[in-house]
Order: sequence, then structure tokens, then C-alpha cells
Amino acid sequence: MKRLSYIAAACIALAACNKTDTELPSLDVTPGQLSFAAEGAAAQELTVTASGVTWEYALSAGASEWVTVEERTAGKLNVTVRDNLKSEPRTASLTVKTDNFKVKSRMVTITQQGSDRPQTYSLSVNPAALTFGAEDDRPQEVIVTVEGNDLTWSTDIAESGRSWLTVTESDGKFSVTASPNPEPARRTADITVTPSDAAVPAKAVRVTQEAKELLPSLNVTLTNGATPSEGLSFDYIGQESYRIDVEAVNCEWFMKTEYDTETTGWIAASENEGMNSISVSVGRNEEAEARTGRIVLTTDADGVGPVEVKVSQAGKPDYISTLTEHVEFGTLTESYVLVRPNNDFRDQPYTDWELRLWSEGLSFDGAAYTGSGDRLNILLYTEPIAANDDNEYRIPDGTYTVTVNFGNYPDLTPQAGDISGGAFGYYGHPTFPNGTWYVRMAGSEYTGEACIRTGTMTVSSTEESYDMQFDFVSDAGYTVKGTFRGTLKVYPQG
Repeated sequence: MKRLSYIAAACIALAACNKTDTELPSLDVTPGQLSFAAEGAAAQELTVTASGVTWEYALSAGASEWVTVEERTAGKLNVTVRDNLKSEPRTASLTVKTDNFKVKSRMVTITQQGSDRPQTYSLSVNPAALTFGAEDDRPQEVIVTVEGNDLTWSTDIAESGRSWLTVTESDGKFSVTASPNPEPARRTADITVTPSDAAVPAKAVRVTQEAKELLPSLNVTLTNGATPSEGLSFDYIGQESYRIDVEAVNCEWFMKTEYDTETTGWIAASENEGMNSISVSVGRNEEAEARTGRIVLTTDADGVGPVEVKVSQAGKPDYISTLTEHVEFGTLTESYVLVRPNNDFRDQPYTDWELRLWSEGLSFDGAAYTGSGDRLNILLYTEPIAANDDNEYRIPDGTYTVTVNFGNYPDLTPQAGDISGGAFGYYGHPTFPNGTWYVRMAGSEYTGEACIRTGTMTVSSTEESYDMQFDFVSDAGYTVKGTFRGTLKVYPQG
């Protein structure tokens, strides 16, 4: 409230007397303190006397909850208070200030006595906990009981429940509804009931919703991406290994193997404990005929299962090459050659050489090949060579012919000019194949192999380098042709 006071009579008198002095701006408020009884207190009046200034008043923070100020006549402020129902006295202040910073503000202290018959304030809720079923969307009510005049309350849902709980407040109670629980896990959240008086403790209502009850089910996933009816396919060697992931809901599952052929036991299916999965591999098929079987999954729940996962394995072919095309691999330039000369510990009627040759796109670190390109692994035999102190060894010029794989025929003795044909290798293949093989790679992965069974290799050399011509045929009947040009990096073996 703002007011401008003018002392008209004084101004007239000053004009009449022809005085030149002007009155200084001023402000006064009386009395400087008001005191009220706890209950039934009468209104009291403040007088504001101001000269040459505009003034306004303001109550201290929170005072407006129990103090009311009204200006009924000019310069008069009427002050009333609400009954104090608590035992503690309370204090507020009213400040009057002007628009002239040189004029000091005036503050009036307002006090009210505590009640000798204080009222009790409290809040309670009933029930203090609610439980909903997973699909139960019926509202449930909570009764809120308060003691104390003008005590109100409000609700707040905890963050964990705001997505699935709804609260509707009404007189003396609130209702709670829960949306259906889509998860197979129980969920909880608190609803806090906060009174308007900070001195009164808040109450929490714990809301629990049961987990969604899942019907028994059995779901089977194959790591090769096929359906159970399409199943798992193996080559005749059985080099692959697959996994069956099993998801059983509210039931126990069991596994067994069945066979469509007289030969049994070739499917190796083992449950991975604690992982809900089955590892599946097969043994080598030595028969020309393909064979099939199945892994059967059953449960202890009526109407759930069985699920049959087909297992098939190719018959042993007449060849083991994976490349079924003619190969022209161009020119190889890189080498890593092992030679085993006769020495104090070795006295053979021949000397064997293992030639590892590859194209520029590949790299070899002694243990593995990386990159993309072509490889030849050749095992050949020359006249016996004795070890020498210079460690200098050369492959004689001439034509070398592919014969049997001598590893498979230990009773046969290689002759000079023989090349050991390719054969299946269990360990290290195709990085270190058995006998003579051509291998194709792309992105450090093996993409095709040819097991060399017949053909020739022609060697011509100078002191500086070798020229080798390859005219091979794989066990599948396809030609494998190409050249090596360059020096040989020879590593004598003790």
C-alpha cells in the first residue's frame, strides 16, 4: 500500500508567513510493537505518519498465514491475527518503507502468545500397504485421517511407480490404480502423503504389484540360424560344432537323441550346465551314405513340446577337396622352405623338402597366414643331401611327380623325384596340411582347398632364383596350375 501525505495547513501557514525553509521528509509508525492473545484477540491499529514521501508496507515471510493487515483510513493500518492453536508463541514483523532512501524504514514486531489448550496435529493412513495382481486394474482406496484445524495433505508417487500407478485425491481419501504388469517380476513403489504442516510427519503407502504369470513354453534357437525342422548340417568329417539355445518358461526340459540309421552314437549332444544350451557335434562319417538323426527336447508341462532338431551329416565323398573348379593361381613369389639333410642323427636314402609358397597378398609369421591370396604346400623328395657348415641347400632342377601320400603308407619308401600327394589332416589343417595342397584365402579366412593327387612340378634355377611350373590335378579331378618365381628362404632342420 502506498500513500502520500500532505500537511496542507502547515504549507498555507508557511506561505502566509513567506518563509523559505522547507520541511524535511520523514516517516514514523506507532506503536512499534503489537502483542496478541492466543485466542480471540481483538484487532489492533498502527498509525503511519509521513511527510514528503510515498510509503508501503510488507509482512515478513510466512506471516500472512496468520496475520492480516488492512488500511481502512489514511495512515491507519488495522492488524488482526488468527487463533494460535499451538503451545508455542509466534512472531512476525511488519516493515514500512518509503521511496526516499534517506528516510529510515520502520519495523513493527508482532507477537502472539501460545495456547494454553494446544491442539494436536497428526496424520494417518489406512491401509499402509496395497497389493495388486499382475492384471488387476481395479482401484483401491486409502483413508487419510487428520487432526488439527486447517491441516491439509497431498500425495506424491515415487519415481519407480510413476509409469504404472495413478492416484486420484478426494475428501479424506485417495484411490490408487495400477496398469497391468507386463514383466515376470514383482514391482513396488511408495506413495508419500505429505501434510501441509512441516511439523507433522509424512506417511508412506507401499504399493506392490505381482509379477505377470507366464504360461509354460519351450523355445529353441539354433546358432546356425536354421529352424529346428531344417536342423543342423555337418560335412562328413564333422569339423563343425553348433549350439542349441533352450528357453523354457515355467517348466523343466529334457533331451535325448534318436537315429534314422542302424549306426548310432555319432551325434554328440551335451547340455551346458547353467547355460540352458546344448553343444552339438558329430563324429566322422566313413560311409558313402549320408545319415540323419534328431535331438528331441521334451518338458514336464502338458502340451509343451516335444521339439525335434534335425541332425544330418553328409556321406564320405570320393574326394576331400572343397574346390570343384579348375584353378589358375598365377605366380607365387614368397616362400618358407624346410629341408631335412642327413646328419649324425639322420641317415635316409632321400632328403625331404617342405615347400610353403604363397602370393604377395598373404603374410606368414611362422604360425599362421593372414590376408588374401593363394598358397601351395608341397612335400617333395630329392637324392640324399648331407648337412654342411654353410647351411646352403638347393633343390635340383628336374621334374617331380605326385605319387601317394607317404604318411598314409609308412611301409613305402619315397624315391628322389617323388611328391607326396595330399591327404586328410586332422591337426593343423589347412594351415599345415598333410602332403601337397592348394589353399585359397580371402580376408584371412580359408575359402577353398584342393587336395593334390596327381601331376608334376618342373624346377629350373639359377644361382639367384628358381622357376617352378606346377601342373597338378586334385582328387576331385580339377587342374591346379601356376608358377613360382623367386628365391627360396630355406631353413635346415636338425
